[in-house]
Amino acid sequence: MEAERRPAPGSPSEGLFADGHLILWTLCSVLLPVFITFWCSLQRSRRQLHRRDIFRKSKHGWRDTDLFSQPTYCCVCAQHILQGAFCDCCGLRVDEGCLRKADKRFQCKEIMLKNDTKVLDAMPHHWIRGNVPLCSYCMVCKQQCGCQPKLCDYRCIWCQKTVHDECMKNSLKNEKCDFGEFKNLIIPPSYLTSINQMRKDKKTDYEVLASKLGKQWTPLIILANSRSGTNMGEGLLGEFRILLNPVQVFDVTKTPPIKALQLCTLLPYYSARVLVCGGDGTVGWVLDAVDDMKIKVLVFKNYYRRTSKINILYIYIYIWVLLLFCCCCCFFLRYSLALSPRLECSGADTANCNLHFSGSSHPPTSAYKVAETIGVRYHAWLIFVFFVETGFHHVAWAAVKLLGSSDPPTLASQSAGITWGQEKYIPQVAVLPLGTGNDLSNTLGWGTGYAGEIPVAQVLRNVMEADGIKLDRWKVQVTNKGYYNLRKPKEFTMNNYFSVGPDALMALNFHAHREKAPSLFSSRILNKAVYLFYGTKDCLVQECKDLNKKVELELDGERVALPSLEGIIVLNIGYWGGGCRLWEGMGDETYPLARHDDGLLEVVGVYGSFHCAQIQVKLANPFRIGQAHTVRLILKCSMMPMQVDGEPWAQGPCTVTITHKTHAMMLYFSGEQTDDDISSTSDQEDIKATE
Repeated sequence: MEAERRPAPGSPSEGLFADGHLILWTLCSVLLPVFITFWCSLQRSRRQLHRRDIFRKSKHGWRDTDLFSQPTYCCVCAQHILQGAFCDCCGLRVDEGCLRKADKRFQCKEIMLKNDTKVLDAMPHHWIRGNVPLCSYCMVCKQQCGCQPKLCDYRCIWCQKTVHDECMKNSLKNEKCDFGEFKNLIIPPSYLTSINQMRKDKKTDYEVLASKLGKQWTPLIILANSRSGTNMGEGLLGEFRILLNPVQVFDVTKTPPIKALQLCTLLPYYSARVLVCGGDGTVGWVLDAVDDMKIKVLVFKNYYRRTSKINILYIYIYIWVLLLFCCCCCFFLRYSLALSPRLECSGADTANCNLHFSGSSHPPTSAYKVAETIGVRYHAWLIFVFFVETGFHHVAWAAVKLLGSSDPPTLASQSAGITWGQEKYIPQVAVLPLGTGNDLSNTLGWGTGYAGEIPVAQVLRNVMEADGIKLDRWKVQVTNKGYYNLRKPKEFTMNNYFSVGPDALMALNFHAHREKAPSLFSSRILNKAVYLFYGTKDCLVQECKDLNKKVELELDGERVALPSLEGIIVLNIGYWGGGCRLWEGMGDETYPLARHDDGLLEVVGVYGSFHCAQIQVKLANPFRIGQAHTVRLILKCSMMPMQVDGEPWAQGPCTVTITHKTHAMMLYFSGEQTDDDISSTSDQEDIKATE
């Protein structure tokens, strides 16, 4: 009976049981990794939320990392760690589980001192134990530090000096810190504390305060774009915060340059320097902010000095009375304008002129009446000026005299105690190139691109050794055809070059794709490859051909005949297209070096994208059109690509006028000279010797 009940081998029930086991094991093998992955991601998200909560409440500038670049030990538990968090201000490194203990035990860099001391040189060292830089030496015994595989030795977070555990004495703990090698670039916390106290006392004489720091003190402000080029800005911000005062370091994607540059108003005259970490577009952004603050800062300073001792209520009364009187004056002037004289001259004889009042049926009036009426309006302005001068002489007098000045930029500004172009508070600008082209930084001697090949400390040394020069800045005004009275002309500021044609088309195509997917264009090599692709495409399509039939070019008011070109480039600097000296060219033709401070523009033409490629590899020269102080280009028909300093757009029929705008104070570093610089300099010397 039992044998009959036992299922026979190969029966359907046994096959079903085996299939169930197979399905169960398959589900386990698939679902278990999924469950483990989900559980790990959940734990990771919880840890990230925990870290973010600590980071938000902490006074340290914590940043987490999955792998440290060098052997690292936790400053709390002294254990070797591969991952954890580090402070990008003081350099503290801890394990994830020791974050809260590190917050309570260690203090970060102080931007300002807590006490109200006015002594600038009374700040002691701020020592942190462990993780000293490699190849650092003890300030006492001059031997190498950080050689032992453990948490050992000390480092001052301000002067970056290191000392052995055995050499650390009580005298060193209380010794005054001199801020080390970069003391001339650092804004001491005690200086900001004294500035804060002076502002409370309504004093602005910062020169006396800065004199204690020495004549060589040139504080540096860092403006970095964390999104430029290779996305190195975020790491550079942390390295600069460690070497300098964190208050000197700004990310322009979070703090606009115009706000960051307000720090210059707290510094002595002609002392501030700015290091821009980014591409040419970021440099232009900063220079625009510098131009915006030139007059604003000066007016504010003079206004603050003269009104600091006046009661606030007294100022409010003056403002209300001034506004009331302005309304009355506007009503009076509007009424007088309605009765203003209108001259009617017949033919070319301007001696016989008839005078009519708007809305009047009376016969024409004599010239004496004209002078009398104009004189009444002029005295009304004088009364208004006298009233304003009583309370707000130094602010309003310049604006009032500006209306009747024959040389407004000079006379009106001098009336307010301001010299036009006065650059007491304006910083000198250096460049750390992080973009793709970097033609401006190459012209100023800062290289074609920064990829971490030199340490940040060497970058600061280069800034200290750099010399001040001037850079021409130009106004590019684009007036659309047929809309002179309806649309306001577009205005751009040019530092590098303006172009219309194939190179602008390549920049326009690249810009359109980068806007769609910015994360794909973080490599300098990849960006240049994309430019090469669009250049090759234009060689076949030739979208900008017959440009000479579509445009008219004028140099200093004289029209220039153009050959069969596809592009026109207007240069302010020596380099173009990522490192090519376009104006000088190659071969036996001798041309003077293109300068960026002579008030002249170099205008050249190209025959197409293939011609641009030949110029960049030094197989051809551009078509040199000429040099001029003013360039005017008229686009008669069709839509053409244009660009100003790498910012492209598609433009219809218009008139482009390029005139000189102002000068920018830049820093030139002579240590980074390329082969083109050396050869061009030698060629220029040969030309001078021949002459």
